[in-house]
Amino acid sequence: MTLLPLYVHERGYSGFWFSLLQLALGMGAVVATFTYQQSTKYVKRPHISMLSLCITSLALIAFSMTHNKVVMVILLGLVGFMFTMNQLNGQTHRLLAIPRDMRIRFTAINFTNIRLATTIGIAVAGAMLDHMSVATLYVVFGILSLVCALTTVLIPGYYEFMSLTEDEVAGYYQRRFPNAFILQKFFTH
Repeated sequence: MTLLPLYVHERGYSGFWFSLLQLALGMGAVVATFTYQQSTKYVKRPHISMLSLCITSLALIAFSMTHNKVVMVILLGLVGFMFTMNQLNGQTHRLLAIPRDMRIRFTAINFTNIRLATTIGIAVAGAMLDHMSVATLYVVFGILSLVCALTTVLIPGYYEFMSLTEDEVAGYYQRRFPNAFILQKFFTH
């Protein structure tokens, strides 16, 4: 939501509405942290991933198209909630799948990749702002996000992996791809 200040300015809204939008995004994330574990009792993890990614994308598109400020606040709350649900769902599962003694290294690599992707995304968005409004840019990124979400089902073994329990997923990557960890003994003591 790096472009949110520009978006609020482009729409001519006051700083008060910017604050409410930021608050909604954060509150959605907070609510997700308290409701995620309970939701896994009713919705399978692969479905949580798909639903949260698709709803996040659609809410972002709707957010950029509406002019109703209250609806915008609600939609950003939904974005914060669903994005966090997806992160809690996927990150937790992937972290458990990494061998215990490699988790810190993999987490550091993951954070580096996230920062790199964020930097590239902001650079691309900045270049695109020369050709379109912030609202249009949100629609474009929302559509691209939706396409990526829908292609998640094409990842071989994804549904089965996300369906594993926390006990079953622990150390999964090393069991499933043992050759990827051949050099592990040289880096751990």
